Amino acid sequence: FWPRKKKMPPAGNLAEHLSPQLRSFVASLPRSAGDALAELCQPSDGGTEPPSGYTKFLLPLWQTSSGEQWYLRQRDKLGAQIVFHGEGETANEQAFISRLVLRVLQQHSTSDRPRALAQAQHAATDLGFRYLNEALNFMTVLRPRDDDYDDEEQLELARDDFAKQIEQLEKKRR
Repeated sequence: FWPRKKKMPPAGNLAEHLSPQLRSFVASLPRSAGDALAELCQPSDGGTEPPSGYTKFLLPLWQTSSGEQWYLRQRDKLGAQIVFHGEGETANEQAFISRLVLRVLQQHSTSDRPRALAQAQHAATDLGFRYLNEALNFMTVLRPRDDDYDDEEQLELARDDFAKQIEQLEKKRR
């Protein structure tokens, strides 16, 4: 017997949990070729397989040029919170999009800092990201300290650290 292909779970009302700016951003995909987020955020094809585990609702948001899916998910468990998944996972929208803003900053920060700042400002505005100054400060501290600045694994760990900082700022904000 061949294994049954899993069906993608429905989106349910997950779109209601997105901020109006993020909802508008997802609706605006695909981005124009010159946009800093064009390569990082392409319309999602829904992926080939649903994520593992008992997923009640799944809302694909976008995918990267390498096919990595970024989505919103709620597990099929009583009281399960809604979680954003992408490069990492978090229950906080600002922490989720912080990783994208850092990626935009990192794309050009070594070769063309003014361009990187302009593109990060544009990305932060489009995504509704409130912590651009904190991202700039984080990048300033990261560069001199980190000899492996071009190492993708180190950069991913740095984005994880920054997302945790944003989660803490969001907790204080409430």
